[in-house]
Amino acid sequence: MFSRDKNFNQVLTVLVLQCILGGSFSIICLLVTHELRDLFSAGLGFGLVVIPTLVYIKVAFAKGVIVLPHIAIGLHKKAIIYRFIISTVLFSAVCIGYKNCNFLILFLSYLVTLSGYWFGLLKVK
Repeated sequence: MFSRDKNFNQVLTVLVLQCILGGSFSIICLLVTHELRDLFSAGLGFGLVVIPTLVYIKVAFAKGVIVLPHIAIGLHKKAIIYRFIISTVLFSAVCIGYKNCNFLILFLSYLVTLSGYWFGLLKVK
């Protein structure tokens, strides 16, 4: 029922790519703008991707990598719903709670970090 094949490693690869891209973008923002507000905004954009990704991993792989399709799909659906809810709550909290946010940098950081997901899929063979 459980399998420790390359599927879980691919998920970790996506997370590592997101961390590399989001962290690099945050550092580049600080070097270009010299504003701590922009660094914090970029860090928030990074967090808005990584935190829901961690929740997805926790829910989808709570029982390890499952080979049975109907169980795997059920966990995947549950994880996607949690990820969507967490993303919505976090975005709302940032928009309501941090009025001094540079929303352009926040959104760009979000997109750059999220692109780690797509680059991770490209690496899948």
